[in-house]
Amino acid sequence: VLAISAGALRTYLDSKNQLPKMPLTTMCPVSLRPKDAVQEGNSISMIITTLATDVSDPLERLEVIKRSSKSAKEKANHFSREAATNYSLLLNGAVLATNAVGLGGTVPPPANLVISNVPGPRERLYVNGAKLIANYPMSVLVHGQALNITVTSYMDSIDFGLMADREAVPDVEAMAQMVRDAADELEAAFEAKMEFQAF
Repeated sequence: VLAISAGALRTYLDSKNQLPKMPLTTMCPVSLRPKDAVQEGNSISMIITTLATDVSDPLERLEVIKRSSKSAKEKANHFSREAATNYSLLLNGAVLATNAVGLGGTVPPPANLVISNVPGPRERLYVNGAKLIANYPMSVLVHGQALNITVTSYMDSIDFGLMADREAVPDVEAMAQMVRDAADELEAAFEAKMEFQAF
């Protein structure tokens, strides 16, 4: 999800001649609950990871993102539940505080955007007998962030929801197509690598 999003963002910014030399960063919610945990409630923190938008090769970009996100998750996994909550509050506190007093945008957010990946149902769902085809999520924007990408899985697919500031990203539908293109680019790069290794 991060690599596909990064590919789309790189293409979009490059098309506007605004691709920064430094890589974009994203803030991602992560679950800290072990897979076999039985306690109730959420155990969620936030990590900040690179999107490696300064890397042109899609497979190399994926590897950089994997290393960065793995390192961030390992650090977060050492937090106690209370420390994880406090860390999330620290990351979001300045943004929330400035928004609350009407000074939103005066303090830069800790990352360029938020990308969230929410696991969804694995079985087919119906609404009053009608088959659910897709499940596109929506999220929120905060001052200083022009885009939020939230992804929800459904059966064997994933649905991307793009929430954008219309002034900063007036052609969000173009970015939606770039998400598809980035997924195709990554798949083609994997196939080419497999063919090369088989040869």
